[in-house]
Amino acid sequence: MEKWRGQFDHGDYVSPKYPVMVFLHGESFEWNSGNPYDGSVLAAYGKVIVVTINFRLGVFGFLKTGSEENATSNFGLVDQVAALLWVQENIAAFGGDPNSVTLFGHGTGAVCANLLMLSPMIIREQNKLLFRRVILMGGTALSDWAIATTSGQVTYQVARELNCPPNEAEFAACLRTRNSNDILNASVSTDYYRTRFGPIVDARVIPNDPKHLMSKYNDLFKSFELMYGVTEVESAHLLGPVGLTHGLLEKERDQELRRYLSVKCEYRTNECAAHTLHKYGAERTEAMLDDQAQSSFAGPGLDRAKLARDTLLDMLSDARSVAPMIQMGKLHSVVNPQSYFYVFGHVTASRKHWGLISASIRNNIYSYWICVYPSYKRQWETRTHSSIACCHGRSRQLLVSPSELDKSSNSGKEGLGP
Repeated sequence: MEKWRGQFDHGDYVSPKYPVMVFLHGESFEWNSGNPYDGSVLAAYGKVIVVTINFRLGVFGFLKTGSEENATSNFGLVDQVAALLWVQENIAAFGGDPNSVTLFGHGTGAVCANLLMLSPMIIREQNKLLFRRVILMGGTALSDWAIATTSGQVTYQVARELNCPPNEAEFAACLRTRNSNDILNASVSTDYYRTRFGPIVDARVIPNDPKHLMSKYNDLFKSFELMYGVTEVESAHLLGPVGLTHGLLEKERDQELRRYLSVKCEYRTNECAAHTLHKYGAERTEAMLDDQAQSSFAGPGLDRAKLARDTLLDMLSDARSVAPMIQMGKLHSVVNPQSYFYVFGHVTASRKHWGLISASIRNNIYSYWICVYPSYKRQWETRTHSSIACCHGRSRQLLVSPSELDKSSNSGKEGLGP
């Protein structure tokens, strides 16, 4: 756990306690760390206390410890709850206000934050909550990658690799006798678009299906002020560097779409693919390109490969991130007017690292909005000025900044619906 506190001028800030923002890192349920993210810029400019944390990931964080339906899991989420409890008990010693805590995350971190909004584990004595506001960037519990739907199969595979019985009582005891490297190296295979290790509905940390907890049993969900949003391209990380840089053949686009739909639309994959391509105008675009190719007066024209790439990225972004985010936003805005939706549209100079896509992509938001900047990415950042300048120059242009949301809980403003 790391904490940042800016050097504030107390003359222009009335309260002796500062709002607290706890950051959950994203990228994956299986790797990454909170350590590379420097919260000092956000702390200084937002006049808040910024906390970044680490939590268990992969097999240690999300392995279901038995084949039974109610077997224990979600250890990574339990670690996050423990960190939030620590904040409640200790942040006052660092100048923070334990009654003004915002939880914010990106990608898989946003999924975790959204799930904690639905978990009874965040309720303390006298029905006090561990945090009051949430910011979700590019991830929601309704995304099709938010929940590990094949956790039972994964448990069987790990048990077989380690020669352990799969039932919970014996499996947990057997795991404790195995070397940690052997556990980490256990071979587990799932479909590319399925989450291998991730949160599950376990009746403890996540007591029910997230959609039900947002709609039917939403007493906890509606308690939070919420900001949520996406970039223009949320799925650029799913394609390799060649496809991002040079584009895709239409055949490759269709193959990748079917690969995704084989998980979403298992028994009608070809029919679903044809319907999706039709909805996104792929047939019209191909006909237009064919006419262009046959014309003797055609100039340079459109890049067929990059059009195919962009169509695939639009489909994957909408299905995996944008549509679930809007669905969650609608459910929240109905029960709480403090509901704010954004689309981050600034295209950074570093986009050439992503194949010259002329749109904002999911990782751009780190340095230009929340200003929690992964220090290791500075090695390839094309801008010469520091992340402080990026933050100061761009975040001021936003309608509502995260730190202002954190300090305006009683502003009385109506939220922006999706």
